[in-house]
Order: sequence, then C-alpha cells, then structure tokens
Amino acid sequence: MPTDDNSFRPVLGEAALDSLALAHLRTLDALDGCTAMAEGAEAALRPTACRLRDLHAAHAQRLAETLARHGRVPGKAAVFDASVQRMVTASRAFLDRVDQDAMDQVRRGEEHVLATYRAAEHGVPWPVVKSLVAGMRCELEDLLAETRRS
Repeated sequence: MPTDDNSFRPVLGEAALDSLALAHLRTLDALDGCTAMAEGAEAALRPTACRLRDLHAAHAQRLAETLARHGRVPGKAAVFDASVQRMVTASRAFLDRVDQDAMDQVRRGEEHVLATYRAAEHGVPWPVVKSLVAGMRCELEDLLAETRRS
C-alpha cells in the first residue's frame, strides 16, 4: 500500500525501462538532427525545423524524468545514428540548406522515433506512462502531418 512519504516508488520492469530508454536515445538523436536542420533550413522551413527541435527537446526531458523516476539513469549521449541526422548532414553537404525536398527525408527519418514510441507504448504496462508516451507519439505525428500540408 502506498505511503504519503514518497518511500513507495513503483518501478517499471527492465523490459519496459529498456523500451523507454531506447525511445529517449532515439529522441536525443532526432534532437541533434533537428538542431542542425534548424540551423541550415531555408527561411520558409526554419519555423518547422525549430518546432521539431523544440518538440524533441521537450520529449527527451519528459522521457528522462520518467526514466529517473523509475530508477533508470537516462542516457546522456545517443548511440543510434538516426536517419534524420544522416539526412541533415547529407542535405547540408549537397544543398548547403534544408529545403522542402529534404522534409520528405526528415519525415521518413522521424519514423525511427515513432517506432520506438509505439514499442514503448506496447511494452509499458502502466496506464500513466503508456499515456505519456502515446501523447508524445501523437504530438510528433500531428507535427509531421502539418509538414505534409505546408
């Protein structure tokens, strides 16, 4: 039975924590890529690039807090070289800017992040944490859908 003194701290199982940790690392990778993309984006795309960067920053923070609350030290450096980051580097090298054509590659790269969110959603048994991850997935899906319309 929970107590009021914070001595009771439920802990997610290792598999659930692993899925959240991977989502966190992929989010950090996407954040790095979006930061570079925001710097190299054409003026018309800069607001979208900045929104993606800010969304990934917020998601990385929420995931890190959730991991820490459940006893897992969040990763400091991403280990997955996400397609987003590779695409940004290649685009900047060839185009010296991120343009509308590059946004298609960004959306494809973001699928790596969405896939880890979906896996975490299915792998986390607790409704509160599952809802947190589902909310982040929906936020990212909504923003990506907006980029298709603009």
